[in-house]
Amino acid sequence: MFNFQYVPILKGRSGEYGALEMLPSDLKGLLLPIIEIPPIPWNHSTKMPGKTVDKHLQKVGANIERAWGPNRPILLDFTWIENGQRMADGTHPATYVFAAVRARGVQALPVTGLLRDHEYQEAYRDAIHRDGRGFCLRLQKEDFDDVDNLDTEVARLLSYFGSREREVDLILDLRFIDGRTQIEDVVAMIDAQLFLQISWEFHPSQQPLSQELSGHCGRRSCRLAVYVAAPVSATTRSRIRSPQKWIHA
Repeated sequence: MFNFQYVPILKGRSGEYGALEMLPSDLKGLLLPIIEIPPIPWNHSTKMPGKTVDKHLQKVGANIERAWGPNRPILLDFTWIENGQRMADGTHPATYVFAAVRARGVQALPVTGLLRDHEYQEAYRDAIHRDGRGFCLRLQKEDFDDVDNLDTEVARLLSYFGSREREVDLILDLRFIDGRTQIEDVVAMIDAQLFLQISWEFHPSQQPLSQELSGHCGRRSCRLAVYVAAPVSATTRSRIRSPQKWIHA
C-alpha cells in the first residue's frame, strides 16, 4: 500500500518518541515506523503491575501525535500488551489507543499476526473498518512451523477483517539472525512460492540493494535481503497488482 524507504520497529518510549519528533519533515516522509506499545512495568516488590492499564496508556495518543503528527501513516503493534488486560471500563487497550490517536488526526494502522487472540483481532477489525486504511500483517518465525497451512491462515485472517490483498502490507520479521544461521535455510523457510499465491512482493526499496552491494557484506540481514529480494521481485513483478512485502531482519 505504501512506498517508504525504511520501516523501523520502535518501542513506544520517551527516547524513541523524542527521536521521531526531532526528525526533519522530509526524512519523516521516507519512514513508516512501527510503534510497539511496551508492556506494563512490573513492580517486583509488590509482585504486581507497576501501574494500571489506564495509566500506562493515557499519554500514548498525545505522544504519537507530538512525535509524528497528523497526515502521515504510522503502524501500531500491541504484541507486548498481554491478553486479558482491559481498561477500567472494560475497553480493549487497542480500541482505546486507536480511538485516542483517531481523535488527534493521527493516521494509525494496526499491526497484527496470526497468533493474536480473538479479542485482539476483534479490536483490530473495528479499527480497520472505522479508519479504512487497511492493516499490516507481521509474520514471524513461529508462523512458518506449519508452512503447509500458512497461506490458508493468511487468507482466513484477511477474510475475517474483510480486507483485500492490496489493503494489506506484509512484514517478514525474522528477528535476530546470528552467525550460526544459514541464509539458505531461512530462504527455504520463507518459501517464496507461498507468497506468489497471494500476489505480494518485496518492498521496492529492497530491489536496488543487490546493485549497491559489492564484495563481502558483514550483516547477515543484508545478505538475506540480497539473496531473497532480487529473484523473487523479478518473478512476481508481472503478477503484482499493488501490495508490497517488507523484510525486517
